[in-house]
Amino acid sequence: LIFTTMAGLEAVAAAELREQGLGAVAAGRGVLEARVEPSGTPERVRRLNRSLRCVQRLGVRIGRGRVGGLEDIREWARSLPYRELFEPPATFAVRAERFGRHDFHKPDVERAVGGAVQASFEATGCQPPSVDLTDPDALVRVQLEDEEILAWLDTTGYRGLHVRAYRRYAHMASMRPTVANLLLRLGGWVGKGTLLDPFCGSGTIPIEAATIARRIEPGSLRGEPWAWERLELFASTGAGKGDEGRASKPDESDTPGGDGSAGFRVVGIERVSSHLQGGAENAALAGVLDELTLVPAKAQDSDRILAGFGGARPVPLRVVTNPPFGRRVGFQAETRNLYRAAAGAWWRAEAERLALVAENAALMEGALEEAGFQILERLPAAYGAISVVALVAERGIG
Repeated sequence: LIFTTMAGLEAVAAAELREQGLGAVAAGRGVLEARVEPSGTPERVRRLNRSLRCVQRLGVRIGRGRVGGLEDIREWARSLPYRELFEPPATFAVRAERFGRHDFHKPDVERAVGGAVQASFEATGCQPPSVDLTDPDALVRVQLEDEEILAWLDTTGYRGLHVRAYRRYAHMASMRPTVANLLLRLGGWVGKGTLLDPFCGSGTIPIEAATIARRIEPGSLRGEPWAWERLELFASTGAGKGDEGRASKPDESDTPGGDGSAGFRVVGIERVSSHLQGGAENAALAGVLDELTLVPAKAQDSDRILAGFGGARPVPLRVVTNPPFGRRVGFQAETRNLYRAAAGAWWRAEAERLALVAENAALMEGALEEAGFQILERLPAAYGAISVVALVAERGIG
C-alpha cells in the first residue's frame, strides 16, 4: 500500500500507520509504503480510507523503478501489471507529480504513462481501457523524484482524505484537516486534557481535536464517494457500492466535553468575529459544537481566557495552532511582537506542550524560548508551496 502525507512529516503519519498494524517506511517525498497480505487488501483499503487522519491519499502500488528520459518512462510503464487492479469497461486517467530537474514536464509524464497503460493491455491481446480525464473509474498516480519513479492506483480519489463535508466556511488560510491532525499528533493530543488553538480561524484544529476526543471516524464526515467504490476489486467484496463510511456515528454514550465534564476541553480563540462564526457553523455541521468553547479574543489573551472558565481545568494543556506566518501580520517586527506576546500567554497558562507551523521559524523559536519553552523538534516541511518548519516545544524549567 502507498500513503501520501505532508512532505517532511512522513514519520508522524508512519506512527499512525503503526497503530493500524502497518510497518510503513518512507518511499519518497511525502510518500510511505507498507506491505500487506494481498488477500486482505480490499477490506484494509476500505477501512483505512475511513479511519486515517494524517494521510492524504492511499492506494495500491503498481510499480517502482529508475528512469532517465520520457522513453525510459514509457518502457517502464508498459511493463506494469495494471490488469491485476482494473480493466475495461473501467476508464482511467493518469496524474503525475515531478520533483527534481528534468527536460520534460508533468503533462509529458502523464501522456507517456497514459499511452503505456493502453499499450500494456494491447500487448496481451486485450481491449485497452478508455481515457477519461474528468471522471475516471481508475486513477493512476505517478511520482517522479529525480530518477526514482513510483506508480500506484489511487483508492481515495481526486479529492483527498482531507475532505470534510462540514467545511462550509473556510478561512482565507485554512488548514487541511489532515495537516491539523499531524499537528495534533505532534502536540500529543489524544482527547484528554485541554486543547487550545489560539489562532483558530474557521475552527479546523479544534473541530478535528473534538472528533478525536469523541472517537468520530473521519470517513463519517467525508460526504462524498471514494475511488475504491468504482473498482470491482474493492467494491465487490462485501461493502457494496455507495457504502462510503458516512453512516459511522460517534459513541452517543460519551458526555459532551466542551465544559470539561468528559475529561477534555477544546478551546478556540479567534480575533475576527466572522471567522469565529464560520467556525461555529462548521462545528455544528460536524456534530461537535457542544464540545468546543470558541472565544472572540486575541491569542495574547490566552491565559486570561483559560483562567476565566472557573473550576478545575482538565490537564494537561496542549497548544496546537497555525499562527499567522507574517505575510498576513505585516512587518517582521509586528510578527515578532505577536509571537512574543502569544508565547508569554501560553507560558502563563502553563501549557505543557505545543505544536505549530511557522514560515519564519527563527522568530517563533525565539519567542517560545524567551517565554521559557524548550524546542524539542524542528521538522522542515512543505505547506503547499510554502516551505515551513513544524515546531514542537515543551515547558522548560523556567
